[in-house]
Amino acid sequence: LVLLDLILPSKMGWKQSDADIYEGLKILKSLKDDPVSRDIPVIILSNVDDPATIEEAKRRGAEDYLIKVNVLPAQILARVKEILEKYKKENN
Repeated sequence: LVLLDLILPSKMGWKQSDADIYEGLKILKSLKDDPVSRDIPVIILSNVDDPATIEEAKRRGAEDYLIKVNVLPAQILARVKEILEKYKKENN
């Protein structure tokens, strides 16, 4: 399982920009396009709460999209466990 944030550091540091969000989405697309990693579940864990970005991440294959400021660590852990159980059932 991969936990991926969409805001990744760039040459300019941690300043959030549309380009930084695009980099996170590119990584998601690369993971899902690669035959070696395409079946690995990806959860986006980010503070980007733009509906269009959330939809794009799901379209590109994110299993779930959690907004950091709205979720507790226990909720993240529970979702990770659910997705791993689903993954195990589908791949046995």
